[in-house]
Amino acid sequence: MRKQSMVIVLAGVLLVSTSTLAFWPFSKKKTDAAKEDVRRRYHLLVPDKTAERQLLELFAKKRLIMQQIQVLEQLKEEKRRELQEFNRKLLREFSMEPSGRYEFDPADQTIYVLSGDERKLHLRITNDQQLLRFSGLYTGQRLVADEIRVFQLVQQEKASETAELDRQLEDQFSIQSDRNYQYEFKTMRLYEVVEPETKAEPVDVESLFQVPVPMW
Repeated sequence: MRKQSMVIVLAGVLLVSTSTLAFWPFSKKKTDAAKEDVRRRYHLLVPDKTAERQLLELFAKKRLIMQQIQVLEQLKEEKRRELQEFNRKLLREFSMEPSGRYEFDPADQTIYVLSGDERKLHLRITNDQQLLRFSGLYTGQRLVADEIRVFQLVQQEKASETAELDRQLEDQFSIQSDRNYQYEFKTMRLYEVVEPETKAEPVDVESLFQVPVPMW
């Protein structure tokens, strides 16, 4: 019979052995040496296989959502770079500030700057080549900005889903989303992983008063 081995996430990505399931947050990347230098505290006994399945399903769902959030953040960062490039070109070629509010009137081929309820003349397009260039940059800027807003909305939805999973994990298994856990399949026991406190390095007081001497 093959031993069961799984990779699941609580607050982040995890390292798993064939007999235990450990949960490490995304924000804490551990080396093998660091993983060995940890203590664990008994948290609870999973009562039956049904509860175990619920626990692992919640972990799996959260892992998937966290991965989706990471992908969305990567896509959003790419779009931010594209937006910065559009902003840079519009500023250089049409003196349009990224923080400004503008409106283009195709009837008179004029760019207006908006200030409150006022609309003031900013720049008049003088030829077809300039119009084509401006239209491409301005349309591209608006499209990319809209894409970023969509990514942000989806991220907010995913954050709400994550919060709901955290609530279920806490209600059903008293699991805190900012802590690390290890699950043993054989004993069906869930442990909280406790990291040892780091000792402060001794300070060489004399070195604090040493002034470097310039060499000429």
